[in-house]
Amino acid sequence: MAVSIATKAVSATQGGAPGRRRWMRMALGAACLGMVAGCAVQGPGQGRPDGMRQGAVPAGIVSVTFDDPSRFDSGRNGPQESEKARRAWVDALAQFLAERAAPRLPQGQRLEVHLTDVQRAGGFEPWRGPQAADVRIVRSLLAGVMVDMQVLRGVHAALAAKDASELERLTRDFPAASREGLMALLQLYGGIEVLDRAEKLLARTAGVQPLLDQLRWLAQRLEGVSMSFDLADLRGYAYYSGTRFAIYVPGASDALVRGGRYDEVGAVFGRNRPAAGFSLDIKQLVAVVPERPLKAAIRAPWGDDPQVAAAIAALRRQGETVVCVLPGHESEVDEFHCDRELVQVAGQWAVQAI
Repeated sequence: MAVSIATKAVSATQGGAPGRRRWMRMALGAACLGMVAGCAVQGPGQGRPDGMRQGAVPAGIVSVTFDDPSRFDSGRNGPQESEKARRAWVDALAQFLAERAAPRLPQGQRLEVHLTDVQRAGGFEPWRGPQAADVRIVRSLLAGVMVDMQVLRGVHAALAAKDASELERLTRDFPAASREGLMALLQLYGGIEVLDRAEKLLARTAGVQPLLDQLRWLAQRLEGVSMSFDLADLRGYAYYSGTRFAIYVPGASDALVRGGRYDEVGAVFGRNRPAAGFSLDIKQLVAVVPERPLKAAIRAPWGDDPQVAAAIAALRRQGETVVCVLPGHESEVDEFHCDRELVQVAGQWAVQAI
């Protein structure tokens, strides 16, 4: 995990000489470099009420405090965190900084670090299993908003990338309800609880509640499967007309299956009617399906000899797989594991091990 940290007020308790301040900067810099390099963090502990975290570091040497952790970024595409979960990794971060900085401080010096912002880099893998959304939620939020196509495409791209700063810039002149609803979508991803949060955050937008109810109904019909949701996912926005879904599996870098409702697609053929479907990525499927062992078989020559034909027929009746090799193809890779072959011995066709 890479982390970008904003800090303020790194101070020493004994004087303010430039040399001592330089030592403070070096200690904090070394701690941050060690963290970015991927050094392990020993498990989080309980944070103090004032935000200061102290553990193995002797009191009076290093103190690390932080602002409200709820404002710290949890990483791109990360699941919504509980307050307890977020506090845990912030506590661990503070403890790590303190432990790494303490050994680098000159004798008698004290380091005080205050974290004002933390932005975790990287992202999370897609949730395993089915994921659903409904493109009509975004359309409802944009209903009545007069913008040109370039701005609209930018909004779609910012939602897909979960780019909050770009989305805020593009929607600054939108009606408040639309702007706030679109910004809320950036955080509406995760499990079934996302739909409950969406009901509260998008309550002012007409037509959204029935769409959330439909997504919940769909999730309840999938027994034994944990469905996730990403209400800002707009892939296929121009194609789908309602609910869309994707299925992820371990080992695949992208969705194995994508599909949904595309009611309007038939309009170009003069028949606009309800429709649903999906696409299956064969390349992704081949990449994740385990290779099956080749079936054992008997290799036999190709020809019109009645005796070899009778021998092949007899072997197949016994349940054996017999592969006849066409002339000129003897060197090709077998689709079966031919561990035996049918050969003529003293005028009789017999099976021998290869």
